Amino acid sequence: MSNIEKSTVLVQKENELAQLQTKRKKILTQLKRNKTILQKIQDEIVDIQQKMAGIPDALMEIQALKEELGDLFRQAEQADTIPEEEKEGMDEFAKEFDQFDIFEELMGMSAEEFKRMRAEGGQETDEFDRKRAFDVFQQFEVETPEARKRDIRKAYVQLAQRFHPDRARSEKEKKEFHLLMQQLNAAYERNDLATLLTLNEKYATSETLLEKGQVEENTLIDVVDAAIDRVNSEIAGLEAQLKRLKKEIKRVRQSELGDMHRVEKEAQRYGEGDTEDMLESLAEQKAYFEQMIKGMKVYIKTGEMPEELHQMIAASEMEDNYYFDDEMEEITIDDLLSAFADFMDEEDQKTKKRKR
Repeated sequence: MSNIEKSTVLVQKENELAQLQTKRKKILTQLKRNKTILQKIQDEIVDIQQKMAGIPDALMEIQALKEELGDLFRQAEQADTIPEEEKEGMDEFAKEFDQFDIFEELMGMSAEEFKRMRAEGGQETDEFDRKRAFDVFQQFEVETPEARKRDIRKAYVQLAQRFHPDRARSEKEKKEFHLLMQQLNAAYERNDLATLLTLNEKYATSETLLEKGQVEENTLIDVVDAAIDRVNSEIAGLEAQLKRLKKEIKRVRQSELGDMHRVEKEAQRYGEGDTEDMLESLAEQKAYFEQMIKGMKVYIKTGEMPEELHQMIAASEMEDNYYFDDEMEEITIDDLLSAFADFMDEEDQKTKKRKR
């Protein structure tokens, strides 16, 4: 039977079927490519969210350090260890600390308001939940029409019956069927006809009924006709799925999350500073405050400015081309206030640039 001379009708129908199968394969490739695009966008958005989730906590830590430093300046104003001539301006500078709220500058609300909003939203935990972050993408999914759902269910049932673990002939095959059923169930839940058809094609046998010698040619023509109808139906379902997928990608890109993603990617592309840069900048600010606090505590206790505080002020002033001798003996509390004011101005300019 393998050397049977096929009729022109059968050859034409087989060619038609082959062309349809090629078309179906191209659509499956397009679907795979668009799925990859959507997954990449979603992954990158979640990564950005994860990084951004650390910003409010970093800001709250810095705000707490700022308040502590303001209190230290008030203590310094009352400290007997510090000469009176060095206390001038401390009270005014402490008031500057009270007025400057870095959290509100960047978040547009107070730290207390943010804490309340996060608690009301069920996000009182500091731990970033990636699974919950992905849940937000459900709002962009495109509803699958009931007629398509029936086609998808039909394909699923056929595969589920074929690969149910109870039909396995060995323990090895049973494990394979179990993993395959997990893939089938996941695809069915997502109304993912493409995955169902891909799995079916992957495990289908390539030998035709005619090559097996099981049917005559007339019967095989009917089989090919049925296959043509089936593949045409599958193509229609796949084209509909591709259309829904492209629409979902468009919805994500046009959303606020999509805007955030686009701004972040453009910042990375042009080196204008992205979320990682912001976190790094906040870490530097935190370290600056911590070092200032450490130095101020020693200054209040001993009346002498520690070397590390000298170096901080000198480094800041030298950036503005101020001269200090090698011993840095002339640095006073006025220099400290001036240096810190310069630092705050610089950070304010960075904040305004990020907002733009």
